[in-house]
Amino acid sequence: MERSDGWLSDADFERRPDRIDPEKDSFSVDEAPILADLRAAGFEFDSVDALRESGTRSVDAIPVLFGWLPRIENSRVKMSVVRALSVPWARPAANRALVAEFIRDAPRDPFAGWLIGSALSVTADSSIAEQLIELLGTPRYGMARQMLPYALATVKAAGIRDRIEPYLEHPNSLVRRLAKKALLKLPA
Repeated sequence: MERSDGWLSDADFERRPDRIDPEKDSFSVDEAPILADLRAAGFEFDSVDALRESGTRSVDAIPVLFGWLPRIENSRVKMSVVRALSVPWARPAANRALVAEFIRDAPRDPFAGWLIGSALSVTADSSIAEQLIELLGTPRYGMARQMLPYALATVKAAGIRDRIEPYLEHPNSLVRRLAKKALLKLPA
């Protein structure tokens, strides 16, 4: 019911349920098989986010999570899994799966690409350095590449600086800025 001042009143809004019905919520349904596999690995949590927020050093959960990554269709569930993989103990196990998801998801969903890049900024190592450098210079990934310089800064590979410096002259201004950020993050 509209108030006299033109604003809507509380009566105009449907009350939000106290708890989301898992039967009607695709997130819960889509997350359920992942949680079942996590339980089988010894992790009793109500959600992937609860696992991440618990602070548990969940090393044995990492293979379960990255194993599910390419099979998840629900983008919200996938982003929960990506955030759960954004931990140092996922290095290097999750790197290849995260790079594969970046390549698959970033062109159509820049936010997903950014979040995967953020995860890589925690897990990256020399095993994926060349791929990260190539992704940094690939225009089709657009703004999703913003976190890749931070991922490259965590890589302790010989010659990484020399591999990034050519991008300072790249025709795309975003790539130039990202290369500059990466170099600033690397030790001299």
